Amino acid sequence: MVFGVKKKLVNSTKSNLTLWLILAICASPFVFSIILFIFWTPKSFVNYGGLLEPRPFKDFFNPQNTVIENLVQDIRGRWSLIIFDQGGCPEECQSKLYWIRQLRLSQGREKDRLERIWFVTDNVSPSPDIVKNFNGTRVINLLQNSLSFQPPDGLVPKENIFLVDTYGNLMMYYPESFEADKIKKDLKKLLKVSKGLRYKNLEY
Repeated sequence: MVFGVKKKLVNSTKSNLTLWLILAICASPFVFSIILFIFWTPKSFVNYGGLLEPRPFKDFFNPQNTVIENLVQDIRGRWSLIIFDQGGCPEECQSKLYWIRQLRLSQGREKDRLERIWFVTDNVSPSPDIVKNFNGTRVINLLQNSLSFQPPDGLVPKENIFLVDTYGNLMMYYPESFEADKIKKDLKKLLKVSKGLRYKNLEY
């Protein structure tokens, strides 16, 4: 009889903890990023990318027009690899486009949870061949949409690949002299820990 009471208490405690966890997730659209930022430090999570304090990606644009608002809404619920470079897309630019494509493909069945975005930093439109070669990459011209991007921590946009989480928060970056295998491992862990969570119906 005593054993049965203890078992009921344990089950009740587990149910309560589960309920509070669900409520905590639903209570704030930024809770997932905050958890990543607080607990996934080099001591507890050997991540390769540089961690940033999670902030809405749209907040780094000036002004915050409908182009960015629509983009953030559209990619919500997926992770995004983001680059900034010229429309003419020299060799370094094409290398970044190549690698963010390969990094997405490397995730196998989870690849559809990764977006690729290229912000063009001048008034030059990418050639049809470039767009075709990297089909599936979203291309947005900053100047043509009267936008400017102001990255955190003095980072140079062209020299980094940025990672935006499923809530639309900028939370990690990789220098352009990156090691692809290490980014691949980061992405695999992030996709694994966020699997099963749904964000699209949450309000900002």
